[in-house]
Formats: sequence, structure tokens, C-alpha cells
Amino acid sequence: YLTQATSALTRDTITSAESKCSDLADALSGMVLSVSYEDVKLAVEGITQLASNILVAVNTPLMGRGIALNSDFDSANTLPAYYDTDIESPWSNPNLFADGNDFSLETIEKNRNLYYQQQNSNEAITHVENILTECVKTLSVHMNIGQTNIIDTDSIQMTTSKLIMGNLGSLNISEAGGSIIRLPKLSYCSLLLGSDSCSNNTEIIANSVVLPLAAAGYNGRTYAHVNMSRSVSLDILDSTG
Repeated sequence: YLTQATSALTRDTITSAESKCSDLADALSGMVLSVSYEDVKLAVEGITQLASNILVAVNTPLMGRGIALNSDFDSANTLPAYYDTDIESPWSNPNLFADGNDFSLETIEKNRNLYYQQQNSNEAITHVENILTECVKTLSVHMNIGQTNIIDTDSIQMTTSKLIMGNLGSLNISEAGGSIIRLPKLSYCSLLLGSDSCSNNTEIIANSVVLPLAAAGYNGRTYAHVNMSRSVSLDILDSTG
């Protein structure tokens, strides 16, 4: 329940949720051999929903799809304790927060809050990517070649398939909204792994993820042409992850 109300999560709450989510993924990985496939699937579904909610929460203000929370706004614009000692602190650099020649206090405070929201988003993206990868590796332990696991919730759609490298060129992955990911027939061993030990019989995991909100990017400003977009990703993992 920590992340269900995504529009009400402060940056501190998001950071706490990231830590708890990562701990859950690590704990599940550590007990995977003693837990049934059904229980692993249920746990992965819960963890991935939590991870998706984290990304939605942190990016909602950046994309203009929700308001900035008062506590975050006040925190961003409160004089930091290191103000007198850290001359490189971005907090006191108005050029980072101005809109062109607009150096008004209202603009500076608004964009300073966006700046720290963006930093939080950048960290969340990295953490969530690691969490999803850990979940996929854990899930794959119980999967056989040719098997596919699908998670389809309001928070996330994730399709995980275990296959051999030689079948990657014929892989079709159906996504939300009727879209399909089709991969061309290429030499994926050299393209993806670059390993002499790779062959058409090398076991791999193909994992596609659809999230309800695309990340805002890394510049701390909102772009209208992505603020109504979903995020779609595809990862190919070998035995080393």
C-alpha cells in the first residue's frame, strides 16, 4: 500500500520505497530455490508493481500530470545546511533554474523543485532497472526453455520468455494496446554478447516491460510530446544477466 497513491508520494517516501523494493527483490533472489514457482510469480508481480508505482510517482510532477507536493517544494527551497561551505552547490546557482531571462523568485523556486525532482527520478530509474532485472533473473530460475510468464496489471505489463538464441529472430511479443514487438533475423550472438562461447543453443531470457508513464528524461524540464506516453522496453539477458 506504500505506493498506491502515486500522486501523493514525496521524494523521501519514494526513496524509502526504492530501498524496501530492492530489499524485497534481494530477499526473493536469496530464497528462490526453496520457494515454488507459483509463489515466486506472486512475489515478482507485487515487487514489479511497486517498482512501477515508484517511477510513476517520481515522474508525474515532471510530466505535468500532477501537482508539486508542498513538502517537496518547501524542502527544495529551504536554505541547505551546507550553503556556506559548498560553493559548488547547485541550490545557489540561479542559472540552473531560470527560464531564459526570467530570474523571478517564482520561476527559480518552481524550477529548483523540478531540478531536485529530476535528480530523484534519475536515481529511481537506475534502481528500478536493477530491481526488474533481479526479478527477471529470479523468475527465470523456475522457467523452462519455451516457457513464458506474463504479468498484466494496471501498474505494469511484463512478458518474460526463456528461449535459446537461435529462436530470438522469430520472437513475437504482444504488448498492451495490441502492439507487437518483432525482432529481425540477425546474428544475435555477435551483436548482443560478442562471446565465442555463444551459440544458437545458448539459453537467454527476453523480457519486455510496458509502464503506464514514460520517464521525463534527464533535463529537469517537461516535454509535452512525451507527457502522455507509455514506456516500452525490451531486455535480453544471458546466464550472467
